[in-house]
Amino acid sequence: MSERSSERSTLVLEDAFAAGSPACFDDVLDGGDRTDGSGETDVLAVVYRGRVEDRFDALRARSELVDSAAVVAVGPAAGGTGSHESAAVRAVPDPADLTGVGIAATEWARGRDPDGRAVVCLDSLSTVLQYSDAERVFRFLHALFGQFRSVGVDVHVHMDPDAHDDRTVAQFRQLFDEVRESSTHASHGGATPDAGARNVATDGGEPE
Repeated sequence: MSERSSERSTLVLEDAFAAGSPACFDDVLDGGDRTDGSGETDVLAVVYRGRVEDRFDALRARSELVDSAAVVAVGPAAGGTGSHESAAVRAVPDPADLTGVGIAATEWARGRDPDGRAVVCLDSLSTVLQYSDAERVFRFLHALFGQFRSVGVDVHVHMDPDAHDDRTVAQFRQLFDEVRESSTHASHGGATPDAGARNVATDGGEPE
């Protein structure tokens, strides 16, 4: 049994541009979402757009807080796995394949150390809702969050409230322990790792 604080599910409401930025990991790794202040974090990014390399670069740049990193690349993002076709990347080509996403994410979650901190970051719920209806996605997330809680994994989900009606946003808000309005970052640019930073493992095992 983990001795750290209770696992949490957090919904971040922010515009679509911010949700698509590799800097979405800032909220996960910095103090606002760290409930116990302990050690590094294992991070799984479930991404539907952008470059897989950008996600790994963003996490390597925060190597003082990240122990291991992995990506589930879905739909459009799955076509850009490139040189990262390895144990660190699971590709789900069909963006409507919620079952495939769920299997990939739960397999990763079950492989974590229960005494460490692990978090799944979904970017973004608004994109998921472009491919599947709201009721199906709601049932999927409800079941998935239960799996994460059972193995001590936090979840951090991004959503653009302007892309949905108020009823849809309210429906999904009730799934989460915490709902946060994210401030828009003016500029993130390409994250450059500190030359003196340690490596981040990208397979849940040994660092690169």
